[in-house]
Amino acid sequence: MRADSPYQYHLLLADRQLGPYDRRTIVGMHVRKLIDATLAVQRSDGHRMTVAQLLADRFEMADGESLQRQAAS
Repeated sequence: MRADSPYQYHLLLADRQLGPYDRRTIVGMHVRKLIDATLAVQRSDGHRMTVAQLLADRFEMADGESLQRQAAS
């Protein structure tokens, strides 16, 4: 996790935003199968990703460009 400014995340469900949560909380919810890996997440800097992409970005360093490339693949 980035020590200088850890991100906060909102879970995006249909027309609602839940949160904010830190990365650790979202990982815990996924491990307990409370949320699916395909659920959309919005980072505090505005970048959107799935829970699976958040889990893959272990050090919270992905920028918008790399997330777009990852989604296109």
